[in-house]
Amino acid sequence: MKRPGFTFDVDRALELTGNGARAILALFIVAHVTFAVAAGGEPMHSWRGWLSLALVIAAAVLVVAPGPYPMRGSWVAAVLVAVVISTVLMDWSLRTHGWPGYASWHFGANTFLLLAVGLRGRAGWSWAGMLGMLAATVTWTVTTGQGVMLAAHLLDWQAGTLLIGTFFAVGLSRTMRNLQNVTEAQTVRAAADEAARAAAELRDRRLTALERTVTPALRAIAAGTTTAAERAEFLITEAMLRDTIRGGILAHEPVVSSSGDARRRGVDVVLLDDSRDCGMPLDDTDAARAWAAERIAAVAHGSCTVRISGTPAEWVVSVVSEQRGQQAMRIPRAAGATPG
Repeated sequence: MKRPGFTFDVDRALELTGNGARAILALFIVAHVTFAVAAGGEPMHSWRGWLSLALVIAAAVLVVAPGPYPMRGSWVAAVLVAVVISTVLMDWSLRTHGWPGYASWHFGANTFLLLAVGLRGRAGWSWAGMLGMLAATVTWTVTTGQGVMLAAHLLDWQAGTLLIGTFFAVGLSRTMRNLQNVTEAQTVRAAADEAARAAAELRDRRLTALERTVTPALRAIAAGTTTAAERAEFLITEAMLRDTIRGGILAHEPVVSSSGDARRRGVDVVLLDDSRDCGMPLDDTDAARAWAAERIAAVAHGSCTVRISGTPAEWVVSVVSEQRGQQAMRIPRAAGATPG
């Protein structure tokens, strides 16, 4: 059996895109604008620093935007592009001697973005962004004669933060899937219980109707006091009981009353449901019964067989009588009734 898709609303459960996330976004923007303006150093003296800040803020808005879980692939790609471009622009604007301090604010900002991507179901892609940031930084430190170790020192804390976030995101995903499995199992169990309850109610109704219909007849027969008219009515009752077994969806009003009246006229009526779990919409079922009842009422003598059958394309209700020959009503599936 095909496994259903992941449907648990993780974003809503953790407020990843709700009011709490928007509050964190506001704090993020205020903090990094403050870092950039107050301690941005050389990078913020050129267009590169301001473009990087704009890219980071735009990506931050995107990662808290309401959307599906996992995060849309196009959104993930946009965030990763913003991470890599801002890293390139900022790295090549930093001084090439000494520790950059808060002038390298973009490392922490981009790690925050990658954490959010991981929490929204794209942990693997968050690490792709970290590798892109690392590759750009290693290229900058090597080409400027600062060595690979500076790049490692600049990003070791960021990589550790992302690693912890990844463990949390993966654990969260497993927990949510387990919750979904439990929910699905409970839903299936509830549906089975409801089906059993409905079947029990139907059985009780049928037993009640059977007792109401048959018991008086059996008592009269046992007492030996039946008249010819009563015996004729008992035969009609017997035929109605057969209808409940073979007639399926046809063994309901107005077909029941029309069949009873026809039998009292001497017509031999047979109801057959060969559709096997018909699944016909209620409106079409009502139309089919009404149509069949009208055709039965028009038969004055002889025999009359009403049958409903189904194909992948349509249901067919047919009435065959000695008096009027064969008539059919065709009901296309997922469409209205078309009498024939």
